[in-house]
Amino acid sequence: MSDLRFARELGAEFERIERAGAAGSGRRRVSSGAPLPGRIALAAAVAVPVAIVVVAIALVGISHKHGGHHSTTGVEPAAAGLALSGGNCRIPARTAPHAPPVIGPAGPIRAASGRVSGLAWQLRVKPDTALPGAVAHGRLLLGGVQYGLCSRQLVPVPFGLINAGSHGIVYGYVTGGGSYHVTVSSGSTPLATRVVDTSFFIAALPRPACAYPALTVTATSTPVTGLPPDITRSLDDDPTQLTTTMRFGACRPHALVTATSESGESQGRKPNAPLATATAQLPLTAPPGSGSRAGGQVWELAHDGQRGVNLFAFGLRPGRYGIWLLGPQRATAALGVVNVKHDEILKSYDLPAVVRGRQIAVAAAPGRGQLDAPGTIVLRATLR
Repeated sequence: MSDLRFARELGAEFERIERAGAAGSGRRRVSSGAPLPGRIALAAAVAVPVAIVVVAIALVGISHKHGGHHSTTGVEPAAAGLALSGGNCRIPARTAPHAPPVIGPAGPIRAASGRVSGLAWQLRVKPDTALPGAVAHGRLLLGGVQYGLCSRQLVPVPFGLINAGSHGIVYGYVTGGGSYHVTVSSGSTPLATRVVDTSFFIAALPRPACAYPALTVTATSTPVTGLPPDITRSLDDDPTQLTTTMRFGACRPHALVTATSESGESQGRKPNAPLATATAQLPLTAPPGSGSRAGGQVWELAHDGQRGVNLFAFGLRPGRYGIWLLGPQRATAALGVVNVKHDEILKSYDLPAVVRGRQIAVAAAPGRGQLDAPGTIVLRATLR
């Protein structure tokens, strides 16, 4: 299985290869066929940005989405416990008996900082905790006051509202990993919206916090990138949409506005579900006797009846290359053409339904014009 975090693993692998090359002869040297980590299946699933803006807004750059899914949850004051008692983002953020502590032995670390509505803020999280989980157990410092991270297990976008003066401050995070377009609304009126790749958001609203009896935060997954086109279209036809609505009560100066009720809804594909299934990982190898140092990997991917490949090749000479699907017999099909400047190819291509025994090939191509037939093959892999 593969998801967006594998793209980050791939990036780390690229860095490792670069360091290995720098320590050697100045060129990257990886033996052809040497496998990259087995779970890096979405070779270029680069997250597209996610989160929030308005009249005055600060955004956190913490880097960090199968079937239809629809669910709703509601929390009434009597059942909400800590989440709705005297403020909606208490410390510690979690109340579950086995929840990790907010502060580790070394204390919380600063993950991000900035200014919103003239106030300095910091996001502090537990060290050595992967995002976005670190945010769920962290804390926000705003204008010297400390707030919890609105942790709730029954809503998909936990958030809080701070009465901070002339502009209410909304902050929170998206529980599902990946990239989202996040909008804060009052009724049918959008108050803040933007696309940024982040799990945490903080925004200043146009009016004071006490002016809002209720707010809704909606997070919609951004279009998928870095996957074969047919798989991408299938995923984008069923985006994830996460919605949390909160109603507010007591509103005291320089404090969290008390939440009186909250409800959440999830629609579309499940957050954190694999974007695609990696059915095979294959080495790209040079023809025997070629003496080429080029190599790479091909990942066969499938989702909802669609098939494709992500292809990564390195050690290529600058020039124009065709990507071909060869066989059976003399049948060939051009998948694409790439101009290589820095010895690498990282691309995604659709595949027909049946490909067993056929080959993916990287072949030299004429400097211009259409591809009529494969040139000299420099790399190839047999599909399963």
